[in-house]
Amino acid sequence: QARDIVLLIDPAGRIVEANRAAEVAYGYPHAELLGMTVDDLRAPDSLAYVERQWAVAASTEGVLFETRHRHRDGRVFPVEVSSRAIEIEGKLYRQSFIRDISERKQAQALLQEKEQNYRALAEASAEVAYGMSADWSTMLPLEGLELVASSDRALTDWAWMSKNLPRDEHARVRQAISDAIARKGLFDLEHRVVRPDGSTGWTRSRAVPILDENGDLVRWFGAASDITSARILSRRAFSTFSTLPRSGRIACVLRSRPCLAEPPAESPSTMYSSHLAGSRSEQSASLPGSDALSRAPLRRVR
Repeated sequence: QARDIVLLIDPAGRIVEANRAAEVAYGYPHAELLGMTVDDLRAPDSLAYVERQWAVAASTEGVLFETRHRHRDGRVFPVEVSSRAIEIEGKLYRQSFIRDISERKQAQALLQEKEQNYRALAEASAEVAYGMSADWSTMLPLEGLELVASSDRALTDWAWMSKNLPRDEHARVRQAISDAIARKGLFDLEHRVVRPDGSTGWTRSRAVPILDENGDLVRWFGAASDITSARILSRRAFSTFSTLPRSGRIACVLRSRPCLAEPPAESPSTMYSSHLAGSRSEQSASLPGSDALSRAPLRRVR
């Protein structure tokens, strides 16, 4: 391709042919490039690997590796080299296709910085920070705190789901994952987890997609909050509401008051009578059909 540097190198390691992209990348005119060696184009800190990579490139199957090359003005830039042996007139030459990957490396550095920032934010808020592969099949090593079991190695093939989630949550969580992948957007879901002691807990899990320079998914970084206590309190509050007499439940609804974990100090009938104090015409104006409402059974909302 026109963007790629193409070099043909003889058995002695000297450049015998180079394309226009090579002239631009290295800053040497074509005539000067011819006769230079591979060492002349390498960054000083990469010279130690030349001999080994040169030997591997002697195969017709070739080799692909990353290294650092040097411009005529001394500027160093990262490259990806695809090199293989070809035979010309009975001699074994190396043909190398070289690509400047500076933009790729910059994008990778930005992704790494972003992930470090997310991790620091999660740790500062006492949440469980986690990393996932692009398709979520692999979870990176995890410090699960007291929410889920920790793992010092990556869990592949969806093993993390079998280990950390009750089986009846798998389908729901996988559907939410598929939706997030499809839109390359935020994953945000409350679901149950298996705690380190085997008990069941609740988490709110949120993850953001990490994209490469082409907008493709690379991985996900997320944070999981332990909401087990909040769920328990919410359940207790609902249980209290359910045990109130019907008049007390109506009072809670009409007065838009939260039904707390502990019953109110005043009796339900007093609450209801207090709320209904005033003229019936005023009630009718604000709550049409209130008489019917007082007779109708309440539906429990779960």
